[in-house]
Amino acid sequence: MDCRASTFVLICLIMKRYLYLLPLALIFSCTTSKQIVMPSGDKATLVSCGGTANRWSSCYEKAGELCPSGYDILDKMEERGMIGDSPSIDRSLIINCKK
Repeated sequence: MDCRASTFVLICLIMKRYLYLLPLALIFSCTTSKQIVMPSGDKATLVSCGGTANRWSSCYEKAGELCPSGYDILDKMEERGMIGDSPSIDRSLIINCKK
């Protein structure tokens, strides 16, 4: 990246300096959850634990935190791909907490 010809020199220099961190941010992602509504109208929880640093255990741990009385797995999905030269893995569970 040639920053000398750019009108946005500061932005260009920052991008050039920290561009190597982008693959790390894509590889090391966190486990998140959100409430969703199923096609039946029932509420469920989507637990996402993508990234090559995460394993299925990250999803199960998060589900256990959200549902201390246990949970049923309604769906389990894993998708693998590449982002540039870096591998990507998206994992998610759809769960229903037991009462």
